Amino acid sequence: METEITKKKVLECPHCKGLVEVVMGTEIVHLQRYSEAMYGSLMDLAPSQQSVIELIEQPGLMKSFAESVRFVLGDESPKSIERYFATFLRTVQLETIPRFALDLFLKELTPHGKFQFWISRGVGAVVIGNVLRAFVPVELVLGTPARSTATPANPTQLKNWLNAEGRKLTADQQLAFSQVRKLANSV
Repeated sequence: METEITKKKVLECPHCKGLVEVVMGTEIVHLQRYSEAMYGSLMDLAPSQQSVIELIEQPGLMKSFAESVRFVLGDESPKSIERYFATFLRTVQLETIPRFALDLFLKELTPHGKFQFWISRGVGAVVIGNVLRAFVPVELVLGTPARSTATPANPTQLKNWLNAEGRKLTADQQLAFSQVRKLANSV
């Protein structure tokens, strides 16, 4: 088949100190027509990751996550929100947040335990006492990055987001966050 060289780079070998050329490329093995039957929305997820998706299919939980994703991505929302959520769980990182956001979350979400704010792909997960309480767009908490024009976070926008219908997870929608992440990361 055909190989396309996509990138070349010359680097110094850390062992021999000589120069080496690294060539990266893609090889197209074959082309075939796409069919939903061949590639279902969850087909290429590991069984444990499919279990996570089945677990979070509770009414309202996925809707809350999807609303945050739509806010972040706009018209470029993913084809499979379930697959996006599984990737979100595998890639989240703890983040420090401004005091106004912490105070708002603690006031609005009835805290019982340690507070954590996990982020990935522009979406934040509010976790209190290891229980997932809400999803929020990161820019409402941290503001926008300084790539173009930095915009500080707006406490009023964050409060309005959190108080809108279906944004706070109810008791029957809340999950033990560490267990869900562990399940999503097992292959």
